[in-house]
Amino acid sequence: MANISIDMFAQAAAAQKRSTAPSMETVIRNRKITYFVVGFGLVAAYAVLRGNTWKGAAELHTVMEVAATLLAFLVAAMALVRYYTKKEIVFLIIGTGFVGTALLDGYHAVVTSTYFRPYMPSDIIQLIPWSWVASRQFLSIVMIISLWSWHRERKMGKAGRIKESYVYIFTATFTLASFLFFAMAPLPRAHYPELIFHRPEEFIPGILFGIALIGYIRKGDWQFNLFEHWLVVSLIVGFCSEVVFMSFSGSLFDFEFDMAHTLKKLSYVCVLIGLLAAMYTIFTAEENSKSRLVRVNASLEEAMGNLESENALRKEIEDNLRSREKELIRSNKELEKFAYIASHDLKEPLRKIQAFGGRLDSGYKDVLDERGRNYLERMRNAAGRMSGLITDLLAFSRIATHGDAFEHVNLTKIVSGVLSDLEIAIDENNATINLGELPEIIGDRLQMRQLFQNLIGNAIKYKAADRDPIIDVSIEKVTGIGEEYPNREFWKIDVADNGIGFSQEYAAKVFEIFQRLHGRDVYEGTGVGLAIARRIAERHEGTITATSEPDKGATFTVHLPLDLELKPAPGAEEDE
Repeated sequence: MANISIDMFAQAAAAQKRSTAPSMETVIRNRKITYFVVGFGLVAAYAVLRGNTWKGAAELHTVMEVAATLLAFLVAAMALVRYYTKKEIVFLIIGTGFVGTALLDGYHAVVTSTYFRPYMPSDIIQLIPWSWVASRQFLSIVMIISLWSWHRERKMGKAGRIKESYVYIFTATFTLASFLFFAMAPLPRAHYPELIFHRPEEFIPGILFGIALIGYIRKGDWQFNLFEHWLVVSLIVGFCSEVVFMSFSGSLFDFEFDMAHTLKKLSYVCVLIGLLAAMYTIFTAEENSKSRLVRVNASLEEAMGNLESENALRKEIEDNLRSREKELIRSNKELEKFAYIASHDLKEPLRKIQAFGGRLDSGYKDVLDERGRNYLERMRNAAGRMSGLITDLLAFSRIATHGDAFEHVNLTKIVSGVLSDLEIAIDENNATINLGELPEIIGDRLQMRQLFQNLIGNAIKYKAADRDPIIDVSIEKVTGIGEEYPNREFWKIDVADNGIGFSQEYAAKVFEIFQRLHGRDVYEGTGVGLAIARRIAERHEGTITATSEPDKGATFTVHLPLDLELKPAPGAEEDE
């Protein structure tokens, strides 16, 4: 089977190199024509030449059989080299079979010598024909066994592969048995002039060659395998040498006798050509593999060069990222420093303004006229708003850097605490709070409380004038949010109200710091509450979004991951 793939690869490679190479259909058609021409041509040649008075001699027969012996040994050597180059049991069977055939052909040549004739139990008139039949029958059986071994391995896989030792033992035993038969047993009559076929015993190897020929043709590998193509040609020649020529031989060394011997050598040459073609395909495939390996190595070197460039670029990017990270850390520290200044240095003079404003209001209010009292009140209100802005800004800036550790947080207790803090506002606005079943999550306890306080507080504050507030707090488990986390599980928390609502085009703007959709004279506040809610959600690797319509209320949706892990407060690890 491996030989098939090698031949197919070699022919495919050749087809790429030569644009004029014939197609596979053309190759198959030409090979069919070859088989027909060889078979029909040999039959036609005998029909034309039959009755030829040619008469050879024992010496010529000896020379031809010596040549046949050398050819058989050469075929055996090539087949065994092919087998040990890339082990396929067919080549081992054929190789050892030709070793036995060479020995039997050598014996067939020796028996014509006058030196060995006295030692033989049979006369030369029987010895030469039957030693010929033995060699031919031996080779035809080997061909059938090679075909059977292929069928066995195809059906059973590796378990059906014949062991190498079994092949050597069988061939040696079969060859030895053939020699012992000729050395010890008297041989029967070989020629029958009274019959149409003067040597009917030739039909035994002839039929066996025919069976092997039909089997290899039905196997079909001759269509793309050069070795099996030449093996089919060899079997056609071998079949014709037995059935068409040697079966009509009426005496030793006649025309049919010498033609059959000549065709036997021709059949050996065909097998030899097939083996040379098989070796060529292996060497061609090996050269093509080397060429491919050279190209792959060149591509690999190029890829390695590109990889080195990419690694250098990645290192540069990583260096830039580290530099940006250091810059970000520095900026965060400056922000913390600013927050500290805001909480101390800026609030200190503001507190003095508020304190002196209070003293003016309590001690000098009656001295001031109406306009002065108005200015004083406006100053105190502005100072109060400024104090609130600074406090909210400080809280916004410290969410990511001054939060608490992530721990197990019971949301039911958190929301209950928030409702307790908002009790006065709830009563004053006659608000109804509907709570679903709330789970335990991983997070910052204080920031979760701040998140719900801002959302529920806003829902109460932005109530509609014509109806009492109704606020629904619900939670459910969902999988995936957007393209960034398609398979991650989240808690989806909805805080929905029936308040004044807003246009959906402002759904993103409401989360920006200091952004207000209403004036301070209508709704109090600094515009920082929802920005803080967004920062809290982001610190918990989540999101917050809003959907709303004017006068139909708003729904704020928070997604928090289920797989958050417990972790210390920011800066705790550095402190350790």
